Amino acid sequence: MQSALATSGKVLEFKKKLLEKHTLQAVLSMPDELFFNSKVGVVSCVMVFTAHKPHPNHKETYFGYYKNDGFVKRKTKGRIDAYGKWPEIKEKWLSNFINRKTEPGFSVNQIITAEMEWSAEAYLETNYSHLSDNDFIQTQLNYVTFLLGNGLSEQVSKAPFTESEINLDTSKWKSFEITSLFTIKGSKTTPLLDLVEYGKGKFPFVTTQATNNGIEGFYDFYSEDGNILTADSAVLGYCSYQALPFSASDHVEKLVPKFKMNKYIAMFLVTIFNIEQYRYNYGRKCSQTRMKEISVKLPSKNGKPDFEYMEDYIKSLSYSSSL
Repeated sequence: MQSALATSGKVLEFKKKLLEKHTLQAVLSMPDELFFNSKVGVVSCVMVFTAHKPHPNHKETYFGYYKNDGFVKRKTKGRIDAYGKWPEIKEKWLSNFINRKTEPGFSVNQIITAEMEWSAEAYLETNYSHLSDNDFIQTQLNYVTFLLGNGLSEQVSKAPFTESEINLDTSKWKSFEITSLFTIKGSKTTPLLDLVEYGKGKFPFVTTQATNNGIEGFYDFYSEDGNILTADSAVLGYCSYQALPFSASDHVEKLVPKFKMNKYIAMFLVTIFNIEQYRYNYGRKCSQTRMKEISVKLPSKNGKPDFEYMEDYIKSLSYSSSL
């Protein structure tokens, strides 16, 4: 995958030479632990070429997100098809490839050049049809558990903020570039040894971990303002809401809202941003550059994000009274 993603240097020159002589028909992103049995940790992909035919300028290449092959790990056997899922999955993989099907979250056709990333993760449209109330409820449960576990709240109630029922219908949502909603920039890196000298306090230290809201301790120091979103740029882009002023470790990016954000809208957006994590892995990290290229679908009104709907919807779900 490292070679497929290269956009500079010797690998870029090699990609140019490939396309001058051969046609790139498809690139298939393989399971992250495909070579687990060989004890090799590498993120891999399969490239399919038609040899000795130069790649046409307007040729669409098929990209498949072939990550889930149904195999599971077993201590003495490695990765095996323990539940017999592979035959059905294989048929889908082959059918989509042969017929060049476009399927949100799974496959896409894209015109490419040597300078572009050759991976499905870069071009796939996210499948929002699988979103449900439970996805947003889980985000809130994680957050209020964090509040309770760190002494920021005295209790957790499952009750919603309001008794109204609001339908979640993603079919009419519109696409918005993340950069139209947020300014994405890096945070100031604060060494942990410096924080230890300041001593324990009430301001969170945000890291790249994907648990406890990304926070590893509280100290008597902060370098960043609160009421923003943060994202891990080290690997997967785990997104969290930071209500309080905070300090941060390396690879913590800030998403500063260009609109009036509150905790309810933040819970909605955190859920949406976290379903984008499939785009990133140890071969393709969630860099600032890549984040800035992403668009997400949101409820809209008069061509703009419908923040009022987002807030009302979150308030109608379990645990919202505890936010």
